[in-house]
Amino acid sequence: MVHLPRIAIVLLASGASSRMQGRDKLLENIDGEALLRRTAKACLASNARPVITILRPDDHARRAVLDGLDLTQITNPTWQDGMAAGISSGLKNLSADCQGVIIALADMPDVSANDFNALIDAFHPNSRMICRAATQADLPGHPVLFDKSYFAQLAAQKGDKGGKDILKANAAAVKLIKTTGDAALTDLDTPEDWRAYR
Repeated sequence: MVHLPRIAIVLLASGASSRMQGRDKLLENIDGEALLRRTAKACLASNARPVITILRPDDHARRAVLDGLDLTQITNPTWQDGMAAGISSGLKNLSADCQGVIIALADMPDVSANDFNALIDAFHPNSRMICRAATQADLPGHPVLFDKSYFAQLAAQKGDKGGKDILKANAAAVKLIKTTGDAALTDLDTPEDWRAYR
């Protein structure tokens, strides 16, 4: 029997949606379902556990669309400080036996459970390995799985960084993993993005 490594997902959903002209991109519907619920369900359908979702304080609308899902919801009180604060909030809630973490973005509609599992299947624990999702054309994107040896560096970041500096500094450790189509680069940040996607 193959024992999968113990990998958590930190799903970042505490951003301001500032480029959506007053609308919340994570509450926009795809096939009758809010984008945030869709991405959370993809995380939960994968082999990663736990799935930790990072939310803003008093964000009742985003919490409501996650109702009934078996996630750990964490409030990020310093969400205005950028992505790094959300990652740090998630890392504080990982158990000691966690061997790696996938940093996932909630605004990526086409990343599937199979894509998360592809990262997990390629990962070797205690290897200082970073598995990064890529398109079929090998263009790097998200999500990204970091070995636990990077947790301290991830937690120490500031501002709107999702691990970019760590990826750059450890380029030799990064393994690109082909995922579905262009899913690794498809994110929906603006009304124009949504129109093109739909």
